Amino acid sequence: MTNDKGTILVVDDDMLNRVLLSTNLQEAGYTVEMAEDGMQALAMLHAQPFDVVLLDLEMPGLDGYQVLERIKGDQDLRHIPVIIVSSVEEMASVVRCIEMGATDHLPKPFDPVLLHARINASLATKRLHEQEEISHRQMEDYSRQLESRVLEQTQQLRESYESLRKVQEGTVFALSSLVEMRDPYTAGHQRHVSQLACAVASEMGLPESQIEGIRVAGLLHDIGKVCVPAEILSKPGRISEIEFAVIATHSQVGYDILKTVDFPWPIAQIVYQHHEKLDGTGYPCHLVADDILLEAKVLSVADVVEAIAYHRPYRPALGSGTAIEEISKKSGAHFEPDAVAACMSVFREKDFVFE
Repeated sequence: MTNDKGTILVVDDDMLNRVLLSTNLQEAGYTVEMAEDGMQALAMLHAQPFDVVLLDLEMPGLDGYQVLERIKGDQDLRHIPVIIVSSVEEMASVVRCIEMGATDHLPKPFDPVLLHARINASLATKRLHEQEEISHRQMEDYSRQLESRVLEQTQQLRESYESLRKVQEGTVFALSSLVEMRDPYTAGHQRHVSQLACAVASEMGLPESQIEGIRVAGLLHDIGKVCVPAEILSKPGRISEIEFAVIATHSQVGYDILKTVDFPWPIAQIVYQHHEKLDGTGYPCHLVADDILLEAKVLSVADVVEAIAYHRPYRPALGSGTAIEEISKKSGAHFEPDAVAACMSVFREKDFVFE
């Protein structure tokens, strides 16, 4: 008969018992090895793989309890099923062996049918355990591979995001520079407004993502002035009502330019509303209070402060002090009170200066 059902180690100091067990199991198709004492059994277990151990309890030197304890205490051996085959049948002994990790306990003389049934059950349990270990290792390998792929893809996404961010930043500055080329007298205005608006928003406790949207809107808020004739933008004298009406179109033009750009923030709407006032006297839509985006309210304060503080073709620079007085007077009417208070704070308490 082909010996392919499993490899069994018979441990018994009685030669007759060893031979009887070995012969019976070999005839049933098992591969059988024998050990005459506990030390030899442990040495053989470390030397080659076994599927089941049949262990006697009463042996000289290391008895069966000690051998069982060492097997179950060894990380490399503890998974091997151990069936006690002993003439010791006291319930206390049986319970002790089971508590120590024995798979089963059979009395001597052994019943071949019962012995084979218990061995087959032990082999099935062992194979299930081995399959679980294989599956566990496969899952661990898969998890490591998956984690590695996630980290790799995350890095790729991070690099793609950074690349897109740089492209977006370059596009924003390119668009912003168009206004400066048309209106050299206010060169740097959009950057200054953006810087102050971010400082005000930060002082108000707005989240970083919202502040970033305000920064971008600040850099682009006057993009619509590319459609305003240069002679009007640079006119040194008083501007007529018709000329002001032309300049006022820059909010609408800016919105039309930016509305198709897929920003993460409502940039086009912020640009559209940055000249609106709380009391409805602003332009182009005469929006009031809560109809105006908070970002646009912040930008409005920064825009007016920068415009008053710096030189314009029609007047000299008036300084930040005068600018702060102006927005303070119109707080609640034209300007958002929280934004005005934050703007005053960044100048007077945080020593804000334009870059």
